[in-house]
Amino acid sequence: MMRGIWGFIASIFAALVVAGDVTQMAFAQTAYLPLAHLRLLVAADKADDVEDLLDDFCENEQCKVKGGSYPKGFRWVENSVVRFGPETFFHVGNFRDNQQFELVAYSHEDTTIWQPKWDAFIAKLKEKFGEKSIQPY
Repeated sequence: MMRGIWGFIASIFAALVVAGDVTQMAFAQTAYLPLAHLRLLVAADKADDVEDLLDDFCENEQCKVKGGSYPKGFRWVENSVVRFGPETFFHVGNFRDNQQFELVAYSHEDTTIWQPKWDAFIAKLKEKFGEKSIQPY
């Protein structure tokens, strides 16, 4: 009798695991490919201003910043994601060099949705750090 109960429980568990895998596969999305990629060059004493600008930008644009700064060796590294919803986000990071930030746009939405947000973000950076601070990657 005990083996029958454990067998029944094991078969229910297996059915739930398979059902969960099928559900996840049904909702799986394709990978997010980079849609725009730029480099922001800032002076060493202005690197902290990037995080402040992210916070101000998101306050005005109703988006959220996830991540932030963390110590790496003898410097602080920015690793933030600006999220506009489940389908559009921008990554901002200076992992390689304290004075060079990589800016990357990702989205599964149409260009007419994410591009104006990207353009507004880049315009704010140019306003704060100057036109020459933004370079192609």
